Amino acid sequence: MFSIRSWSGALAVSAVLVISGCSAPTAGGTVASESAVTAVDAVAADGDIATVVRVIDGDTFDATLHGKVTRIRLLNVDTPETKHPNKAVQCQGPEATRALTDLLPVGSTVSLDYDVERTDRYGRTLAAVTGPTGVFVNSELARLGLGVAVIFKPNVKWYDAVKKAQDEATTQRRGLFDPTIGCTIPAAEQSVGQTISTGTEDTAAAAQATADRLTSQIARLEAIRSLLMKPPTGFVVAGLFSSSDLEALIGRAKARRTTADTTASTLRADETRAAGQQRAARAAAQREADRRAAAAAQEAQAEEARQARVADAERQAAAEAAAQQAAADDAARAAAQQAAADDAARAAAQQAAADEAARAAAQQAADQAAAAEAERQAEAARQAQEQQQAPAPAPADPYPGYHGPRCYEPGGQVWHPCG
Repeated sequence: MFSIRSWSGALAVSAVLVISGCSAPTAGGTVASESAVTAVDAVAADGDIATVVRVIDGDTFDATLHGKVTRIRLLNVDTPETKHPNKAVQCQGPEATRALTDLLPVGSTVSLDYDVERTDRYGRTLAAVTGPTGVFVNSELARLGLGVAVIFKPNVKWYDAVKKAQDEATTQRRGLFDPTIGCTIPAAEQSVGQTISTGTEDTAAAAQATADRLTSQIARLEAIRSLLMKPPTGFVVAGLFSSSDLEALIGRAKARRTTADTTASTLRADETRAAGQQRAARAAAQREADRRAAAAAQEAQAEEARQARVADAERQAAAEAAAQQAAADDAARAAAQQAAADDAARAAAQQAAADEAARAAAQQAADQAAAAEAERQAEAARQAQEQQQAPAPAPADPYPGYHGPRCYEPGGQVWHPCG
């Protein structure tokens, strides 16, 4: 839902705005991937050097300068509020804070350059800042669409550089100029334009939904117009957006809402009339259905009786056929049993003959094996007796005339001179 407070300063998109002093101190987006604005665009190389301590908001940070923690306010750029005591967090304010955090990491060294006045009424040091990567931070925030060019009299030194970066953001539709970001003025204008361009609704509910949506969107545009006509302090919009820019769009939206309301009323009457006709048609259809159901019930009863008679006749015929089949089955079973008995007797006789033949063969094989074993044992005894009667001769002396130490091979039968 649109909140007037959420717009109070959120859409800071001024072409030229002269402010007598800086806005009150405020505090925390990701830097875009396009090439950033470098320091050579605006910042001199002879400024002070400071070390970043913390980021407060999109255009303010603390840094150690000359050994003292000092609050630095960026010159000629203004970003949406995030920590103002009397204002809600504004559109793209947190993104601006994140962007400054990415541009000025804690502990990084930055270069400061100054204009006519060094401090504002809050005691903040006013400076143009070059980040640790050489990016001119004041212009970079505007290039990302997260800040706008402003003049803090009498400091105007970097206004043109920041304004050029802001023009790029406007053309590229970044940040505060992005119609896809819901809190921006372009998003509000685009949303209303899309609703206006929708085709004629087919149902009363759809037409009423369009009218309700337009009512909410018109209220949002009128609130924006009111802020543009009488902006609160710190609402940085002038030149680029004005109340007259919204007049035609609000008029078209109101005309489209009137059409949607008329369409909803017409369709609602048509739908009521059609609903009555549908109820009458349903009642007539129900009566016809009841009549047909009664006729169908009578036909079903007659058909049920006929089918019962047919079923009784079929049961009797089936019983007779079953009896005949049972008798035939009994005869076939008896014949099969007799044949099986005959086959079993023949098989038993054949098996007995086979068993006897196998037994005889086994006995013959056993007898042959016993005879062979007896012959083998007799031969073994004969050979053993011959070996006992003829002992082996002693081996010849392999080293005649040698009487020194002898070294024997395993087994004690073969030797050779030691050494």
